Amino acid sequence: MLGLEKRSSSVLVAILLLTLIAAVTAQATEEDGLEIAKRAWEADRGFGDFSAYITLTTTKKNGKKVIRRLRTRTIETDEGDKSISVFDYPNDVKGFARLTYAHEDGNDDQWLYIPEFKRVKRISSVNAGTPFMGTEYAFEDLGSQRPEEVGSFSYKLIGKEACGDDLSLLCYVIERHPNNPYSAYSKQVVWIDENAYRVHKIDYYNKESERIKTQELKDYRLFKGKHWRPGIMQMTNHKNGNSTLVEWSRYKFSNGFNASDFTPRKLKNAR
Repeated sequence: MLGLEKRSSSVLVAILLLTLIAAVTAQATEEDGLEIAKRAWEADRGFGDFSAYITLTTTKKNGKKVIRRLRTRTIETDEGDKSISVFDYPNDVKGFARLTYAHEDGNDDQWLYIPEFKRVKRISSVNAGTPFMGTEYAFEDLGSQRPEEVGSFSYKLIGKEACGDDLSLLCYVIERHPNNPYSAYSKQVVWIDENAYRVHKIDYYNKESERIKTQELKDYRLFKGKHWRPGIMQMTNHKNGNSTLVEWSRYKFSNGFNASDFTPRKLKNAR
């Protein structure tokens, strides 16, 4: 009887130790995931401002293509990044403009200027999953990815694997869960290379935990000796078979932008 009690006690101790180890490991992966996300964010801080030209090509499942062109500009501020994008082509979207204020809690402020009605419409966080201008990108895909202890996402490091255009890099694989209750996603899985902390791929999962979209970022170029920018981004929708290709060109840094020009009141005059 005494031997049985000793064995039971040993089993209980083993179970408690395994539970403790599992809890510590889970905490470590969460802390590691957040730390890697912070490094990726900090690696790009200090750019000041930049502008660029973008071509959006959305390809439908049947092969039909819709091409749109726009200009974008972004400025760093103490309150968070502010950006304006203005559509130039084709005529049915010419003059549309989007303004975004990025916030560390993930609840970004976004406005859309609709030239037909000559008015500025605020985009509610309830509509975070709404497609942006007919593309496979949702409004929330274009918002802040700033990592904080209480921010846009909670994080977990789930592993490492080869990544990049030719699989020559090693990437951290991070699982992040949106804190916005109106997000269209249950989670996102992100590949970040350990060399320069660039994002190479993101898988998006819906509320039913199905992988619905994948974004790939390629053709990175280095600016000012520190700031990496992708030349190509592509969002593929696994549900409807559509995809949107984003081609970046004519990056320019240190434009001398003024934060006072990034306001909803001035959005309708953004050119």
